[in-house]
Amino acid sequence: MMFKVAFLSALCATASATISSDSVEGKNLLSKARRANQNYEEDLSWLTKYDMKYSSCHSIHTYGGEGQGGEEEGSSPFGTQHLVKFKLCPSASGCRSCSGGGEYVVALREFVETYIEAKAQIQEHACENVEANCSCDYYNGDDEACMTQCYAKAGLTDCGDNNNDGNGNGNGNDFDVAEYMECKQADFGYYNGNYLYIGPTCNGKSVNLAVFTDAQCTKTAPKGTYDKYNYNYALPYSKTSIIES
Repeated sequence: MMFKVAFLSALCATASATISSDSVEGKNLLSKARRANQNYEEDLSWLTKYDMKYSSCHSIHTYGGEGQGGEEEGSSPFGTQHLVKFKLCPSASGCRSCSGGGEYVVALREFVETYIEAKAQIQEHACENVEANCSCDYYNGDDEACMTQCYAKAGLTDCGDNNNDGNGNGNGNDFDVAEYMECKQADFGYYNGNYLYIGPTCNGKSVNLAVFTDAQCTKTAPKGTYDKYNYNYALPYSKTSIIES
């Protein structure tokens, strides 16, 4: 029973994609958020016992603002700003939907950095719960195989595995997705003699990565460009969303 309760608690936390307003990461994120449909930030540090639940992602095309090419020769004055909308819901609501929760927006980069850190902590605690409640005393085999079986029963696939790139490729590469929440030059290949870039795309609920041919990440590179220069491995998070909902 203890194992089941521990697993369900971990599952609830990861499935709902929540960030606690009481955590250091949550307080930092709230300090940079503003209420939806308002142009100014407000002090939300007084909020306690709330969860920030991801709602949607939106891309705004801008002129002379965030994401534009600056003074570089041949650069475009246009750019794209990515924003995340989230709800503040009472923590006591658990995995249930949040009705009437206040809606806020924050830069995608800020939300993803906080989300990844919170998710890693939840994952670590979930793995520790399984390890503490997995009995291998009467298992006819090695302890590692027994523990792997316990992880599988709990629906956890990344425990004790340092060779996953976050996209199920398992190619052993270290890939820091937070680095690409703003358009960044890729460290491989060219397209028509120009550099390639990696940046985020927002499609309502889904947040993905894509390869682009311009420094503003507005022109998508041909399909398979990343695979071509990376031993046929797909770009992490090009098919699965960075933020689970």
